[in-house]
This record gives sequence, structure tokens and C-alpha cells, in this order.
Amino acid sequence: MDFKGAARRLTPEDYQKAADLIGCDLPAIRAVVSVEARGKGFGVDGRPIILFEPHILYRHLGPGAKRNRAVKYGIAARKWGAIPYPRTQAARYRQLSAAISIDETAGLKSASWGLGQVMGFNHHAAGFATVQDFARAMTASEGDQLLAMARFIVTNKLDAAIRAHDWARFARGYNGAGYRKNRYDTKLAAAYRRHSRQASSAPTSASATKVKHSSVVKDIQTRLKALGFDPGPADGIVGRRTWAAVRACCDLYGQPVPSVLTQSFADTLDSLSKKPAAQTKTLLDALAALLKRVFSSHSKPPQTLMKGGVAMPIKPWFLSKGIIGSAITVLASLGGLVGINVEPDVTQQLAEQIVLMITAGGGILSLIGRIFATRRISL
Repeated sequence: MDFKGAARRLTPEDYQKAADLIGCDLPAIRAVVSVEARGKGFGVDGRPIILFEPHILYRHLGPGAKRNRAVKYGIAARKWGAIPYPRTQAARYRQLSAAISIDETAGLKSASWGLGQVMGFNHHAAGFATVQDFARAMTASEGDQLLAMARFIVTNKLDAAIRAHDWARFARGYNGAGYRKNRYDTKLAAAYRRHSRQASSAPTSASATKVKHSSVVKDIQTRLKALGFDPGPADGIVGRRTWAAVRACCDLYGQPVPSVLTQSFADTLDSLSKKPAAQTKTLLDALAALLKRVFSSHSKPPQTLMKGGVAMPIKPWFLSKGIIGSAITVLASLGGLVGINVEPDVTQQLAEQIVLMITAGGGILSLIGRIFATRRISL
């Protein structure tokens, strides 16, 4: 990886996309970029601006031969500041290259990247499945860097502070408890006033300084709610809850997470809403697989029969209406949480299966313990 991509510069449209994602006015996102992003995302050589952190590499390598090599090469240290930051980007990339030669993933996670200087280990919060995908996107454009920064802000629930222009709260969350030492909050406030004045003197100021309420985003929020997700109010503003609902929906339906909410994504949601039966089957398959894992080492349930393509146990005497009714209520609630409308007969089948397996497996505490031990949930 040579870290050289298209290296496109920021455009007015990039600022608008980031503002839409956070749900803030344009002067606010411009203030954040001017203070936190140091004005540019690429160096003179076309590579993203980085800052390599030896103490982060030390942490991610963990004990062993790799860490020992990194310490020997002078690119890893237990404490911050033990190895001074090189002054040039060329020297910082030499540190990064040496780290990658030892462990690529740990090396990429140990640098901060681009306009927002988002750390590589925060790639999930920035919207990327792997740190390699994150690093490649950072080479493409400052717009991609800004969107990664905006996603990081939303994921870490700092978007409300930007919308409220509460610069002390934002600076504390983004820069840490020592933000006052570097006066980040006062710098952000001053930058916001400056960009607001510039916007007010521009011909398009009337619309540019207001939070953009997108009709497309409002439509997407409405469709997400119809699918059972919680995007918050359908106000046309992309905030933390909307972004979380988008990611949850895409994860559930196996769709790529969009970087910007457009009409194309609204159309995708519309097509998903027309396929409830297929999705219900997916939920059944997932629950059946989970139950099989959870109880794989427990006593086997009684003889089963096939019903609707799902193996169901023969109903014993102890599956009373009261117990089944409670299980049905729980399943219906869970279905609503993940945006699935499970049909009553399907819910009945699943409820009987779960209650039977709880009884055969030794009780509800065992069920809860094994689920938490074997199931990993990520949105």
C-alpha cells in the first residue's frame, strides 16, 4: 500500500453532505473542519496527512515477539511521548511502513488520518468494516475524510453538541478532558462566528446558514419507521438515531451502508418493505441456528416434526397457555426491535420451541448465560 489515491480536495458539496449527516448548519461543520482538521487532508506528496502514535502500536501489538521488534526499531513505546513525533510527513510514513512490516492491521490502527485525524482503530465508528478499507478511503478524497469524521462524530453522540453550538461539550468529547489547555472550545466558537459572518454576507446566506431539512431524508426516516426501526422524528435531519437506524437496517437486510442518504437508498427501503415473508424466514433461520448453538451441549429435546420448513418439537403437557403467552409477547417485542413483523403462527412455533428448550436445558438463567457467551451483536 503506497497510500496514494485520487487525493481530491474538498468541495462545497462535501461540506453539505457532512452537515446533512450530522444535521447541523454549514457554518458549524466549517468551524469544526477549520479547527479540528488543520485545513487540509493531504500532504504535498499526495498522501493523507497522518500522525503515528507509538504508544498505540505498543498497545495493539500486545506482548510477544512483534512488540519486542517494534520497541527495538524505535517505533513502539509503552507511554505516550516516550518517542517524539517526527516533524515531517515523510518521517511519519517511515514509522508507519516499519509498523506495517511487523503487523499491517496494528500499524494502520496506530495512525490518525486525514482532515479529522481519526485514529485507525476507530474505523468502525467511522463507518468501515476494516482498517484497510478505512485507509484506502482516506487516500481517495478530503470529502471521504470529512464523511469519516462526521460518522465518527455521530457514532460517539457528539452531533447534538454541534447542532446546539455547545463547543465546550463537543471539544471535551472530541479532544478529551484536556481540551481547555489548547482552548479548543474558544477556537471553535470563534471559528463558528467567523463562518457565520461569511455566510451572512454571501448571496445564498438565507438558506446556507439554516439546518437543512431534507425531504429525501424525511422520506427515508418514515420508511425506516415503517420497517420497525427507530430513526427518531421524521424531521429530515440526519442525527445519531437516524444513522443508527440506517446501519441496523442495512445489517439486517444485508445491504451496503450508504455514506449519504439519497433517493436511491429510499428506493432500496421501499423494495425491502415489499418482502416481509422472505425476511421472516431469515429471522426464523437465525433464531433456529442460535438455539441450536445455545443448547448444543444440553440434553436433546423430545422427538421433533417439520412444520413450515422449521423443525418443531412435539408439544408436551407442560407447555401451558400462560407460559407460551409470555414467550409470544417477548418474541413479538424482539421482532419489533429488529424491524420484523413475525406472523402469529410463526411466533407460536418459536415460543413453543424456546420454552421447551429452556425446560430441557436447565432453566432461563442457563439460557441467558449461554446466549451472552456465544452471541455477539454489532450494529
